[in-house]
Amino acid sequence: MKLIKSILYTSAFALLGLTACDKELDIDSLDFDVSTAKTTYKLGDTVVFKFKGNPDNITLFTGEEGHKYEYRERLRAEGKPELSFTSFRQYGTQTLPLELLVSTTFNGKVDKDVANGGWKNITDKATFSTTADNTPSGKIDLSEYVGDKPLYIAFHYKSEAGSTQRKWTIKNFEVSNKLTSGVTLTIADLSNAGFSEYSYSNPNVLWKIEASQISIQGGPATNEANDDWVVTQALYLDKVMPDSGMGLKNITTKMTEYPYVFTKPGTYKVTFIASNATADKSESVVKELEITIEP
Repeated sequence: MKLIKSILYTSAFALLGLTACDKELDIDSLDFDVSTAKTTYKLGDTVVFKFKGNPDNITLFTGEEGHKYEYRERLRAEGKPELSFTSFRQYGTQTLPLELLVSTTFNGKVDKDVANGGWKNITDKATFSTTADNTPSGKIDLSEYVGDKPLYIAFHYKSEAGSTQRKWTIKNFEVSNKLTSGVTLTIADLSNAGFSEYSYSNPNVLWKIEASQISIQGGPATNEANDDWVVTQALYLDKVMPDSGMGLKNITTKMTEYPYVFTKPGTYKVTFIASNATADKSESVVKELEITIEP
């Protein structure tokens, strides 16, 4: 009889445990709203967003560039991609130009086959230095290369034996995309373009790749002929990072208001996402306010 009672007690406790677990998985009813004292502020004013309810999590999209709710899942954006850089040609007498090339069929391997990468010579679209440092290339329109395939950009240096060879320095390299909204996003610069070099001849003279510039020093007339390439990594001309929100609170904190100062005049669509969640369920609500910041 005692054994039967023990089994019954154990079963009862097990059922209570299951019931407790089920309750833990339930989501509290989501109650959330947000308001401000007014909708128009002066630049430099603090906008205080007051919260009603206590959701587990609150995320804020301020509506500023890079923080717009409608672009939270955007990976590509239409615009006008452009290349620009500055150059400096020094020393030497050789007339061989520094070539600027692009390709959408290159396989990305900077090796002995790099010259066979389906390159298009666009040297004539850029202004190169003749003697002056930091000669602007001008804005080179890359719109025709937007597509599913990435673009590679290369500088090709050649020199001949028998005369003093040139030194070339490239600075301020930038690939940007001017969106239809008027915002310009940087796709790549010298710090992250991922340049790699390959030398077909004279391994003693190579492209030097640094964070602030790439350069190649030819040398005296006694140097052998040179043929060197430096190529970017794959660049996706219309690729953008999704806009991000700011996590204001999680389940461990309580928040009744949040102060924020906008740094530029304009009208902003401010979006809050409030949510409750368990391992099995989630519930969220989106609240939007339009805030105008006057100069």
